[in-house]
Amino acid sequence: MTFQQTGTAPQAKTPAISAPEKEITVHDIARACYDAAKGDVERAARIMQRKVQNDSALLAQLSEEFIRITCVDTVGSILRRARRLTWLAPNYDAGGKGGRVRHLAEGNKEMLMQFPLPGGKPLGEANADEVREASDLYGKQSKDMGHKARWLALIAARLPKNKTVR
Repeated sequence: MTFQQTGTAPQAKTPAISAPEKEITVHDIARACYDAAKGDVERAARIMQRKVQNDSALLAQLSEEFIRITCVDTVGSILRRARRLTWLAPNYDAGGKGGRVRHLAEGNKEMLMQFPLPGGKPLGEANADEVREASDLYGKQSKDMGHKARWLALIAARLPKNKTVR
């Protein structure tokens, strides 16, 4: 039976997590659940949620770390959304002014100055060589992604419908 048919997720055996010498972390639990789910991220998350919800001592132990991780992720997502507006803004409008320039003028300059270069240094604190180095790195990555995209597109174009690659 599927989730759609029953309204409940399939129950997987919750992995046993033994107490090692060091204190158990959220990462330890996530790794054990991921392994138990054989790499299925959604299933691993369900296993982890059940494990933590059903063990009040474990929940109490991990709550501070969960809160910190959630806060960092949530604030980071706000920053990523704000940056996305700049990357995806239209280049030109009817008046001929660049959308990205206008977006910067609307108060995002400081946010963009905090853009982390590879290694973590904020853009606003980087010199020309460091910015050039980051640009080169992103350029190489984009070329690599382009090669992978073309390779996968060729495979997809030759793959019969409803057939797997293997």
